[in-house]
Amino acid sequence: MPLSFGPGKGGTSTPGPAPTLGGDQPAATGLVASYTVVDDGSSTAGWPNRWEWLFRAVGKATGTLVQWVNEYGEHRLVPAKVNTVALRIFSRTAAADPAHVGSVLEVQDARDNRVTLFGVDGTGKVTAPNVRTPVVALPTGATLPADLPDPCVVVRYTP
Repeated sequence: MPLSFGPGKGGTSTPGPAPTLGGDQPAATGLVASYTVVDDGSSTAGWPNRWEWLFRAVGKATGTLVQWVNEYGEHRLVPAKVNTVALRIFSRTAAADPAHVGSVLEVQDARDNRVTLFGVDGTGKVTAPNVRTPVVALPTGATLPADLPDPCVVVRYTP
């Protein structure tokens, strides 16, 4: 399935073997697709977003931009409605499954040194080297664990 971005969109695509319904899937080590944004020296004010997802509510004629990859290839998110979440990360598939023991989210310094600047593990533990006091996230009403570090910051949330 080739990718098409149309003429004058400021980039090129190099599709690899695309998955097909009921057919072979690309190997885990195979590139599915690549897209290069070429800086042509023009003002980026006129460059389009590379990908866009819109949410159109019932009764609305047009959709609202909720996810996009901007002119540089950077991912952007905004909630679709006032009571929704733009990005939600799960630490397990179902409540009965064991929680993921590693980080479910990390912000790292650089791709070549992988120094974690901020992270959250599957239990809700926050790691941030610039925060000297441990941070523990607990649901509202939950009992404080006996092994809570002292000192620590407890963040309560409503599940």
